[in-house]
Amino acid sequence: MKKIVYSLFFFLLITQICFGQFAREKVETDKWDRLNYPFKPSVLDSTQLDSLIINTMNNYHIPGLAALINTKEDGIIWKRNYGYSNITLNQPVEDSTLFLMGSVSKTIVATAIMQFWEADSFDLDDNINDYLDNFQIINPYYPNDTITIRMLMTHTSSLRDWGNWNFLYTLETCGDTPIALDSFLINYLTPGGIYYSGLSYYNFAPGTAWEYANVDLCVLALLVEKFSGMSLNQYCRENIFDPLEMQKSSYLLTELDTNEIATPYLWTGSQYVPYCHRGHPIYPAAFLRTNKLELEHLLSAYMNWGRYNGITILDSLTIDLILTDQLGYPVPGFGDYQGLVWYQNGELNGRFPWGHGGSWWGCRAGMFFKQEEDWGIICFINSTPDYGAMVYLLNLLCDYAQDITEVEEISNIISDFYLEQNYPNPFNPSTIISYQLPVGSDVVLKVFDVLGNEIATLVNDYKVAGRYEVEFNAATLPSGVYFYQLRADEFVNTKKMILLK
Repeated sequence: MKKIVYSLFFFLLITQICFGQFAREKVETDKWDRLNYPFKPSVLDSTQLDSLIINTMNNYHIPGLAALINTKEDGIIWKRNYGYSNITLNQPVEDSTLFLMGSVSKTIVATAIMQFWEADSFDLDDNINDYLDNFQIINPYYPNDTITIRMLMTHTSSLRDWGNWNFLYTLETCGDTPIALDSFLINYLTPGGIYYSGLSYYNFAPGTAWEYANVDLCVLALLVEKFSGMSLNQYCRENIFDPLEMQKSSYLLTELDTNEIATPYLWTGSQYVPYCHRGHPIYPAAFLRTNKLELEHLLSAYMNWGRYNGITILDSLTIDLILTDQLGYPVPGFGDYQGLVWYQNGELNGRFPWGHGGSWWGCRAGMFFKQEEDWGIICFINSTPDYGAMVYLLNLLCDYAQDITEVEEISNIISDFYLEQNYPNPFNPSTIISYQLPVGSDVVLKVFDVLGNEIATLVNDYKVAGRYEVEFNAATLPSGVYFYQLRADEFVNTKKMILLK
């Protein structure tokens, strides 16, 4: 019995500490600089980037990572997967692996609510109570002050969840939450509600201070449901996910194959402990699950001023408004500039890209882009190392993105034929083989066993100048040494790879 009590006490203590961190998602801006990360050269090549990412994963116990870099015109120009989505099953992270996004989910809610702003359903400075049917949101410290939609989108509403997570975590469940969004908000923000407390509001006048709150986005999501007559997930499915070809993205676990979702892990100091796939009443703010390829469609739409693959999800003027500093000063203590939900990150080596970060039990995520330099990055991991580890990884990706997009055309930096070492290596069961061509060429890429027998032809076609990636799946082959050979014009190169099952 005593052992159970001690275990419960430890769990409650860790929960309170961790949820305090997750509610804000950030720490002091200089904390990550004091940590011991691998030395980073001033200019990165792809091999150095792989090495630094892998070293960071090893040092900070990150089981799996998925990342990509894109541009407006060329789409995805670099992508990698590292480690495992499920350690027990020896299941590697793949392009299709779904990750919990944490607060990157808020960018979806922002997109949805601004679609209704475009339709003249409201003005940003309207009183939110004008659109609520079953209850009113009133700060008890300032009962005569108005809370507006703009305040919700800039975290200046005075609604509060920071400091209240030692209670709010008790509402978390394995699987989707059974608590309806309107029921949660009524009971959390209304005196006498079963979730209400003195920590439901800040003691400052609405609109006068910035304090990060997940509940802000939950109210916005409720307004989406009010305006649309649909659930948030259904509205997003019809008006964001389907138009952006994000068919595997969802706020609901019941719509997903959980075998395709990266298992979230806790590192205890000696081993990885898996969490269940969880739900919570604040799901609009933190519980979207997607993969990097689908999220890139949203990122691309924002980078292209609201358009993706010929589809307009928001007008260019709306995107410009979302990506405009709303406060007129950097967020105190963090250095970010607050747009409408999206923000300019002040911790990425002075670049101030637009985007959003995210964190929850067993996940960290980031999606950012630099419009004037034409690059964007996405990164997911399935554990929760020190916040500084994620900042370091995002900075690596920003550095590499900046290096490879400094010239006008991506192909301009390719001056020679090149065959890269496959990654990962050793691998099981699949690996990525990358190569580059300075000019258009007839390309043949084949795989051989140690006796010289041809195993597979991966490419046999004419390719224009550029960088290419090919996946080799060896699920049906035995463990051993294999060779892959690239022939392009007069260029011939062969490298070794190891299949280890």
